[in-house]
Amino acid sequence: MASSLPRIRARIRSIRSTGKLTRAMELIAGARCRRLERELRGEGEAVALYRKALVLLKEKIPEEEEREREGGRLILIAGPSLGLSGGYPSKALEALRKEGERAEAMAFGTRLPPRIREEGIMLLEAPPEWNPLDGEGAALLAEALLSWFEEGKYSSIDFLYGNPINSLIFNFKTARLLPLSDLGEEGLSWAKERPPLMDEDPKRLMRELLPSYLASLIHYLARLSSLAENISRRRAMEEANDNVEELLDELTLSYNKERQNAITQEITEVVSGSME
Repeated sequence: MASSLPRIRARIRSIRSTGKLTRAMELIAGARCRRLERELRGEGEAVALYRKALVLLKEKIPEEEEREREGGRLILIAGPSLGLSGGYPSKALEALRKEGERAEAMAFGTRLPPRIREEGIMLLEAPPEWNPLDGEGAALLAEALLSWFEEGKYSSIDFLYGNPINSLIFNFKTARLLPLSDLGEEGLSWAKERPPLMDEDPKRLMRELLPSYLASLIHYLARLSSLAENISRRRAMEEANDNVEELLDELTLSYNKERQNAITQEITEVVSGSME
């Protein structure tokens, strides 16, 4: 029985080392979540201001019959580049599977593309410089998307993003990037009754503002997805820590039993030897 004690001790040391790692990763993910939450408040307000400006410009542009576009649909999706992100990749793939029928996908991060290819979904490779989490990368990506849309390569372009609901839960939602059919007009009813005066051509202003709006929106949605990813990672590490504690309790109990049995056996042998 005593021979099993070193094995149990080694197992306990190994699990304790794993627990230190998972606790550290939980703390890092939590810190990232708090930082992203603070920064995203300002970014969300900036996107809302861009959207309001575009709505005002649309009110000044005479309505034109929307020409029918023959291009396909492109879906952008932000995936993780780091491991141990819990259920985020699986949920992202499930959401893309529902949205991706007869669509082409462009995935960011290193973890999702191989799994998307396995699903048989057409995957468009994005150059490394089109990183939506980077301001310049988001601007380059926005220019390319706008060019493809205007050329008729795609009739619609969407962003499938991780949407944090609270500090523990997230889901996936789809945001329409192009065409500008769903800008929203909340709080802007006055613009219909008394549209603001403009000296510049509203069409030209909209064309100049649109790339900045798209870049801001893409960057915002990608960082929302990063927040959802870190929520998933923190939740996974929290569950791993709970499992570590349970395993340590079980192994400690087994170790104490084995140690007690070994002590009892030694006492029995000593007593038996003294009686001979």
